[in-house]
Amino acid sequence: MRVDEPSIDLIARRWDESPSDEFHVATRNTSTVKRFYKAHEIHYSAEVKELTASAPDAMSVGSPRNLDGDLIEPSMPLSEAIKSRSSERAFGERGLSQSCLRSLLFHASGVRTTTSLADGTPVFRRNVANSGNLGSCEVFIVVHEVQSLTSGIYHYDSLAGSLGLLKEGHFRTWLREYVLYQTELADAPLTVVLAGAAGRLKQKYGDRGYRLALIDAGHVSQNLYLVATALGLAITATAGFIDDELDRALGLDGLDYASLLVMAVGHRATLVRE
Repeated sequence: MRVDEPSIDLIARRWDESPSDEFHVATRNTSTVKRFYKAHEIHYSAEVKELTASAPDAMSVGSPRNLDGDLIEPSMPLSEAIKSRSSERAFGERGLSQSCLRSLLFHASGVRTTTSLADGTPVFRRNVANSGNLGSCEVFIVVHEVQSLTSGIYHYDSLAGSLGLLKEGHFRTWLREYVLYQTELADAPLTVVLAGAAGRLKQKYGDRGYRLALIDAGHVSQNLYLVATALGLAITATAGFIDDELDRALGLDGLDYASLLVMAVGHRATLVRE
């Protein structure tokens, strides 16, 4: 039996024809650069120190809103949270408390302490690993049902632990019909958007900074999964969103600042037994 020649659409592209492979090759470290001592001096330059010091203020946007309620310290052991973690796509109708929201955001990506170097440059100790202490993963939330908190789009200030209101309104239908195309995710009381400040990282690390932006978002995502699990919440992540639509709503340029991951969070749905 004769086998027809595969169509051009089914033939795998060479690495130099694939944008993802081209990106990977373009962001490789070379031995020449790594062995060049002068190339490392940029990490200790005045420009980079200023970049680090100003990182928490880089995205301080929107009308500030403090979160009420005490921080919840989850009692679930880390090992149990790791083994219990799962992606859940069914959410109950009950909204989140502000205390729960505050705890989720702080434990996932908040700044817990601030110290200083000998020259006075501030060093921020975050609850998540982040490349070059630049806090490249910016957290935005779309609030649907959080007790005593106006529905809308907010930015999380990781240093102050507060929210900045960008847009007030109800955005469930918008998420469902223009961003996610997934009904069950839009049903969650809270949508979290992780955005990468690749431009900030590239000022220090060059093109390799884009790789680091993806890694930093992964760290925050894992923290959110574990904290949500320890708080007894349902959570799931998706990269299946329309980038331009989401970036436009958040005021991001899509390059130096870009949406990387969306996460839906809420109480677990109660199963109805017949």
